[in-house]
Amino acid sequence: HHDGLIVLTGGADGHVARLLAAGRAASATRFLNVLQATFANRCYVELTRHGEWNKAVDQQTIALAHDLNLPVVATNNC
Repeated sequence: HHDGLIVLTGGADGHVARLLAAGRAASATRFLNVLQATFANRCYVELTRHGEWNKAVDQQTIALAHDLNLPVVATNNC
C-alpha cells in the first residue's frame, strides 16, 4: 500500500542520522537500501538544520545519499 507515496528519512532526528551518529554506517546503508527498494524513485534523504545539529552526521548523510544515488531534500521541522 505504498503506491504513490514518497518517503523522507527523518532528517537529524531520523533513523539514518541516529545510526550514523552511533558509528553504524553499514546499518544506515542497509536501511536506505531497503527504503530504496521499497519506494523506488520516491525515497529522499532528508536534512534538517535547526537547533543543535551535527555537521559531521550531515556530511556523512550527504555522502551516503550520493553513494546510493538518492536525492537529498532540506526540510524545516521547527
